[in-house]
Amino acid sequence: MKALLIVALVFGCAGTDNTVQFSEKWNTTRTFSSVHESWQRSDTLTGYPETVADAVAVLKTPEWWAAYTNRLTKVQLYSDVRAKAFLSEVQKNSKEYVEVHLYFTTYHRRENKLQSGDRAPWKMLLSTADGIEHEPISVTLDRRPRSVIRSDIPGLKAFSRPYIVRFPAIPQLMSKDNIALTIHSPRGAIQLKWVNKN
Repeated sequence: MKALLIVALVFGCAGTDNTVQFSEKWNTTRTFSSVHESWQRSDTLTGYPETVADAVAVLKTPEWWAAYTNRLTKVQLYSDVRAKAFLSEVQKNSKEYVEVHLYFTTYHRRENKLQSGDRAPWKMLLSTADGIEHEPISVTLDRRPRSVIRSDIPGLKAFSRPYIVRFPAIPQLMSKDNIALTIHSPRGAIQLKWVNKN
């Protein structure tokens, strides 16, 4: 069993292009769907005889937030003033934390309690190429209606639980060579990676 889980971790992302252009700029001319796809990662941990866990994560970078704000003006008809205020608040918060939207599925639903702190069966770490690892400062369930979540941030699957995960702010995050989100338990691990296209 252990060998199978290790293979899932090492080869789960084989053939996937994880590169994306890191940028500190809080603006973008690209569509939200294009930007969202660039910053979304997914992988599945397969054991025997069932799928152990599945993860879909969006790293909310300056570019992602800029595209999301632009989408708010089109979909929810935010005024320019309201949109600028929203983005300004996000920029201020980015000095305190990095936010990840995570859709997580486990074969045994009782394991899917990432918000339980030290008692959570699955733990998370956000790391950079320099080897420094950061534990979450908060993990909360996104309790909005699932139809709203799917429309707002695509990627939610039928049996996934949606989480908002915040990690401590990492200085010069967008200048790093890569960023990785690791979700692990005694049953194995999933690692989602963003590689700087520089």
